[in-house]
Amino acid sequence: MNKRITRLAIAFLLLFGISTFEAQAGELVKFISPLDDRFPSAEFTTKVNEVPIRHLIDALKDDEQIRQMEELFQASTEINPDAEAKSIFIAVYEKPSPYGVPFMQCYSGHGFNFFNLDDKKMGGMIFHLSIVDPDGNKKGVETGVFQSGFFHEIGHIILHNLVPNYPTAYQSNGITSLSSKETAFDEGFAELHEIFFEKRMPQYGTPNFLAAYEQFLYKMEFACFRPFGTEHNLFVWADWNDWPRLSKILKEKGGEAFYQDDFLSKKELREFDDMIRSEGVVATLFLALVGEITTQENGAPVDLQKCRDWNKLIKPAFLRLYSTIHSEQNNSLEAFVKSLIKDPSFEKYRSNLWKVILETTFYAFGSEKYGEMYRNFHEGRISESEYSAWKNQVFHETAGL
Repeated sequence: MNKRITRLAIAFLLLFGISTFEAQAGELVKFISPLDDRFPSAEFTTKVNEVPIRHLIDALKDDEQIRQMEELFQASTEINPDAEAKSIFIAVYEKPSPYGVPFMQCYSGHGFNFFNLDDKKMGGMIFHLSIVDPDGNKKGVETGVFQSGFFHEIGHIILHNLVPNYPTAYQSNGITSLSSKETAFDEGFAELHEIFFEKRMPQYGTPNFLAAYEQFLYKMEFACFRPFGTEHNLFVWADWNDWPRLSKILKEKGGEAFYQDDFLSKKELREFDDMIRSEGVVATLFLALVGEITTQENGAPVDLQKCRDWNKLIKPAFLRLYSTIHSEQNNSLEAFVKSLIKDPSFEKYRSNLWKVILETTFYAFGSEKYGEMYRNFHEGRISESEYSAWKNQVFHETAGL
């Protein structure tokens, strides 16, 4: 079974009921229910208990960011008409997940790994969602954690629509998105959507939103490896796999502790190959590219968190990235950057995008000396002007790529 378990920090709540119905939140999103005791199952029905998901249905109908995410999903099926996932299936389990978090599972790719829905064999991807709290899922919607999970998981499905034979990428008890370039690209792509839309939600940054995340051990991912601080993605944390210590720090000090150098020791700067295996680096670069494309099309800087011009500026920027990924079947950050450089549709602002790529990766894509130079600057051995002069030299020497 080809599984991907993402490390999302999401709480979902349940209010048990007795009614069932064919749950469809819209043309693209369909709720389904497992017919057996397996988790994840491969046998489903469209007859679903309506009570546990009534708040989800309302969110899918009323939430602007979810509607826009659905538009991007729909676009992936148009960019690749052969995409297997034509609908977004959310499998609702009224029991705890053995994995603790929602995840997406691929039921295709080898010609035999399908699922059954109402006795019909199908391929594609399913978003598995456990809803087990007695209060229903209202809190998850109100705090925005359901939406955050939706953005992330649908991001995975979009990538697999664009690159149907994407390599199997497992995200389980280890942080493979820090060791596998394919998993890092997949997770970073999903993070692009989660972080972009999450920061545009009205709930973002509110006490309820922050409190909902505070209870999760996985918040350390957001503190250290998600794109809230590019510099943190440049170093390898010595203690990342020391789960007992990390858990203790999180409980005692909170997620902000992971920004402080005295809590986690740093190893050497990342080598280039190590850097492109970090999902935080991938997501940071994607976000920066979306920002640069929208800025150039607008003719002035664009605040992605506040910009409301979805159809003219933001959506086209996402679709440009999608088209390149699909046409070149990219499955790593390095492959994507090479494709972007040679894609004629980016010709008019290739120089600006190359600058973004260099800056986001601390010039790793342009010079083997990036580690030495950044460390010299970071530790005060060279001045900011000297560091800037070196960066300008690298840019001018490589901008013709």
